[in-house]
Amino acid sequence: MVFNMKIFPLILFIMFSYFCYADDNEDVFVKNIIAKSIANYPGKCACPYQLKSNGKRCGKSSAYSKPGGYLPLCYSSDITNQIVTSKSDIKLSPEFKKNKIMSYNLRIIDGDTIVVNSEKIRLHGIDTPETKQKCFNNNHHQYNCGERATKELRDIIGTKEVSCIRKDKDRYGRSVSVCYVKGQDINALLVERGWALAYRKYSKDYVDNENKAKKNKSGLWSGKFMLPWNWRKQNR
Repeated sequence: MVFNMKIFPLILFIMFSYFCYADDNEDVFVKNIIAKSIANYPGKCACPYQLKSNGKRCGKSSAYSKPGGYLPLCYSSDITNQIVTSKSDIKLSPEFKKNKIMSYNLRIIDGDTIVVNSEKIRLHGIDTPETKQKCFNNNHHQYNCGERATKELRDIIGTKEVSCIRKDKDRYGRSVSVCYVKGQDINALLVERGWALAYRKYSKDYVDNENKAKKNKSGLWSGKFMLPWNWRKQNR
């Protein structure tokens, strides 16, 4: 095949223009995400480079610099390549897309609570032992089942992308959501592996998963434990 060198510069120009356009779009996309994250913070000091009412930089007093609580996105480096827009999203209803959360910054609080981007999320329909709660294994030895439930959630998520669908808001302002990794329902996995219980007070979505865990003596069901909601009543 004979390559026409006369059109080669034109091809290079088109390719260069395309990639510059793509980079510009990505830059705008990242800036929009950061702006939205800052706007979601209820104060003036989401990021270190913002200014206080007295005109001084927020610095170490910003939410970004403090552990726990809000996790605002302040810099482009905070946004990883986990941001993926699936082609199937185009087919989703506006209401569904409105309630869908894609993770680009995630932190695990305990077995049933995570922070996705800067939004605190309570996993829908399940309840796990509290962080300081103790249980007994099948050898009658005491162990920290709250920490074990949190570890299970960490193992399920790993470094994978998480997506959540908001269902409601609880009294603490958390988004009650069903969350997924690789299309698998995280809430269901926790219950089926025996490290979460179906929270029947609010939902019966995971009763079948709990029955399976109980039958197989998985996780908590291999020993003895106090129901998390009863433990909270006694210890709070």
